[in-house]
Amino acid sequence: MNAAEAGQLLAFAALYDNRKVGDPDVMAWVKVLGDLPYTDCETAVAGHYGESTDRIMPGHIRQRVKKIREDRLARTPLPAPSAELTNDPERYKRVLAANVERIANGLTVRKALAGPLPGEPPAEWQKAKEAITPPELVKRDPQEVAREQLAEARAKREGAVPQDGAA
Repeated sequence: MNAAEAGQLLAFAALYDNRKVGDPDVMAWVKVLGDLPYTDCETAVAGHYGESTDRIMPGHIRQRVKKIREDRLARTPLPAPSAELTNDPERYKRVLAANVERIANGLTVRKALAGPLPGEPPAEWQKAKEAITPPELVKRDPQEVAREQLAEARAKREGAVPQDGAA
């Protein structure tokens, strides 16, 4: 969570408890909650005020977010990393830890046989993608594109004007 999100979170909490929020409050909350996702923190605030009349503090949010993440992990089976990684224990552990983190964050995780690992497409796939990419999707200078569109619009407009006054 960044400072802007912490400000939003404090404003959201203020809807319930009428707290006054300033820059020092925002920075203090970022220092304590900066490593947590905003959506989980907002869910924690709403859950807290749904059950309690006590003013929420960062510690309450951390406890609730921890519970939210534990619940996600308990509900979602952890897929095994792909079989190719069994010969590379360090990489296997990294992929496993990344999958746990994704699930805890509320994201979906690919199944072991679903295809290549995220961020690591095979070279053949990349070559095939480049071969079939239409020219209009290749990155072009926005100014060049704008000039072409302007020229096309002018040509269309000029071509639509009747010649010799005939209608």
